[in-house]
Amino acid sequence: MAFVSSEISSYKVVRYAKGQNTSNLRAYIHCYHNNANVMSLVFYDDDSSIPVNNQNPGQRVNLNYPISAFADLLNVLQHEKPLYFGFIDTNKLGYLSTTSEPVGEEEG
Repeated sequence: MAFVSSEISSYKVVRYAKGQNTSNLRAYIHCYHNNANVMSLVFYDDDSSIPVNNQNPGQRVNLNYPISAFADLLNVLQHEKPLYFGFIDTNKLGYLSTTSEPVGEEEG
């Protein structure tokens, strides 16, 4: 599949504490539409190598970020509506997107 896109209607935050012998994975924000996990934002230590965005066939898309982007992306999920994501498989580019909004519009 070359392009995947979906609306995001709800999300769940999973934040990991640092433990002994743990990976550099720090958090997930699982994003859902119609109760299906369509995409996850995956966060890694800032000083670690960030994996390339990916999708397993017929499964959710994983968009990978440094943990320093966590607060900004959570803020988008909390304050923007409607919200969508897209993933282009050929170059592994993923994004979050709103629809067009008037300049200066305040969220309600």
